[in-house]
Amino acid sequence: LCFLCLTKKAFFIKDKNSVMAMQITSILRGGKTVKDAFSEYHPGVVLIYLGFLILFCMFCMQPVCLLISVFCGFLYALLLMGKSLLRMLGRFILPLAVLVFLLNPLLNTQGQTALFDLPWGTVVTAESVLFGLAAAGLMLSVMFWFLCYQAVMTSEKFLYLFGQRFPSVSLVLTVAMRFI
Repeated sequence: LCFLCLTKKAFFIKDKNSVMAMQITSILRGGKTVKDAFSEYHPGVVLIYLGFLILFCMFCMQPVCLLISVFCGFLYALLLMGKSLLRMLGRFILPLAVLVFLLNPLLNTQGQTALFDLPWGTVVTAESVLFGLAAAGLMLSVMFWFLCYQAVMTSEKFLYLFGQRFPSVSLVLTVAMRFI
């Protein structure tokens, strides 16, 4: 699933209307143009794909799947966001992942293999350290894919999908998603 986003090439401009739409999109996004073909798909396809991908990432604790998901999510988010992702990574995302990794062995004392005892009596086990690493990877994966969702699914696309059937709900959700 993760490799679909990374294998798409840059889209080609076929006519003058596409150039105009690209310029308007660039202005609406603050001068940034999305550099992939996946964001040009129908919004329903993008919503379903990224929704299932995020759900898969949220409930999968298998280490190989987590590594693949973190790696692909990071690469796709880097493709979409560029240097702003690296700034966000250093300021917010990595410190939060390190905090999750460090707090899990302190709060979770379950496990068979004791590594060492802390001065206040807490036993740090190998299982809690590995689970903390997996929880940090899961959090990184979900955050990267939500950043990709935010870059690809604009508020206009969300309103296009749900605006006719549920106009007030879609407007409230669109405004709420801008704050996240």
